[in-house]
Amino acid sequence: MRKIFTLTLLAMNTLAFAQAPVKKVILEDFTGTWCGWCPEGTVIIDNLLAANPSTFIPVASHNGDALQIPDGAAIDAGLNVTAYPNGAVDRYLFSGEPKIPTSRGKWSANFNTRKNTPAIVSVSIVNPKVSSGTYSATVKVKFVTAPTSGVPLKMNVYLTEDSIAAIGTYAQSNYSNNIQGAASPLTNWFHNATLRKALGGAWGFSTTIPATPVVGTEYSENISFTLGSAWVAKHINVIAFVAYDGTAASNQKEILNAEQLPLKYWYPTGMQDVNILDIVSYPNPAAMHQIVKTSFSLKKDGTVSLQIIDMMGRIISDDYKSFEISGAHTIQWSPAHKGITTSGMYFVKISTDQGESKTQAIQIN
Repeated sequence: MRKIFTLTLLAMNTLAFAQAPVKKVILEDFTGTWCGWCPEGTVIIDNLLAANPSTFIPVASHNGDALQIPDGAAIDAGLNVTAYPNGAVDRYLFSGEPKIPTSRGKWSANFNTRKNTPAIVSVSIVNPKVSSGTYSATVKVKFVTAPTSGVPLKMNVYLTEDSIAAIGTYAQSNYSNNIQGAASPLTNWFHNATLRKALGGAWGFSTTIPATPVVGTEYSENISFTLGSAWVAKHINVIAFVAYDGTAASNQKEILNAEQLPLKYWYPTGMQDVNILDIVSYPNPAAMHQIVKTSFSLKKDGTVSLQIIDMMGRIISDDYKSFEISGAHTIQWSPAHKGITTSGMYFVKISTDQGESKTQAIQIN
């Protein structure tokens, strides 16, 4: 009887998903335009993104400059950031570290540890719309494995902006001889992944996830927002994630998984009337080492795969598979990272385990 009861509990706490969600790791870079060593942190982030486009999501949280926001400052304080640049990789307290944020020299190793951590939750963005300058959507989360009991959970949504020119009040100081020969301020420099707003406040929405979430049950939060007057819509990225909301010292701030959808893919009439799969990639054409964002929508949960196919029908890459819940998702990749070595026309194919697929042509230069 005891054995049967134990097996029943295991079945309740872990659903038998054929494929686990891909783990997407968030690195929060605590930075500032006044910080002369922070450009070295930016280079590390750029290299991590180039090498791991499908599993890495950077966020730059500014402190003490014109790009700082109140919620970013609250996160700095809550995670005890006392040096810059520091970085929180999934807000995880790594063994031997006194606190969650670490120096830039440890980011790559910490990322590699976290990307191999099994994801216990899938996140999606459903029915994104825009009307009269107001953007809205529903964020859904579904646990495939039970989270740690007794630790609060929250979902949050970040708005980040790329390509902010580092001029005027945004000019970037620099101490590094390895970057523009220690020129300061830097020229032709841009602030990317800059945290513009946290829709759920510093630590997330309090109403999305119950105290004891049930594996296999969807939980959702409706979101809406407008853009700041100086923001550029095509450079805005929407990042939704699930994290514990306990104490930092007890390693209870861990981010469990994330999803993103660039605002350029926000659909004026929503996604409710599209086919089971809809796919769009940007930029197209793309350079060999450029990061391509392929976004797609699902009507049903399922295992998603991405393939890159050449003009002869040969599969160049078939290394991405992830369980995803219905809604919008984004896979980041680069042609060079996928094994493409020559320019030409290729095809991005998204397939599900229900037998559906959709293909988009993309020019690689």
